[in-house]
Amino acid sequence: MTYKFFSKIYQSWKEKQVKKYKVALEILKRNSIDLKKCNCLNIGCGGFFLESFLFEMKMLPKLLVSIDIDKSIIASEDFTKLKKNIYFVLANGNFLPFKKDIFDFVFCVDVAHLLNNLDDVYKVMKKNSYLLLSSFFNLSNKKEVREKMLIKIKKFKIVEEF
Repeated sequence: MTYKFFSKIYQSWKEKQVKKYKVALEILKRNSIDLKKCNCLNIGCGGFFLESFLFEMKMLPKLLVSIDIDKSIIASEDFTKLKKNIYFVLANGNFLPFKKDIFDFVFCVDVAHLLNNLDDVYKVMKKNSYLLLSSFFNLSNKKEVREKMLIKIKKFKIVEEF
């Protein structure tokens, strides 16, 4: 299964992911977004890097729901450490098992290319909520990846790009 491959390789990306999270926190501060007051969803939580980072930074949201399609990740040391602070749901980002309008903030870090569209993401977000979306690229495909993402996010207002 493809996701098993991604789960194994994803573990080597922690340092790069943390750098992205630090930039994201600065953007949140500039836009006066306080995660501690938010109901948040993390789509494609992988190795719980975001959750661990927010825990270490003392920035855990009021509610943090993390989803992934790989159930083996709940055996990780990070999940064991965090399970009192987050809710893990075994789910596919294309078919979110949540009611409409419940999340103030959605993280979708480097998984957007795996989603068919963002309709379900849009559905679960409250009005005036935020989506942090990132996609990996290289210098030769940056423009192409950006154009594809702009198509996927047509229902959203862009606050800032980084």
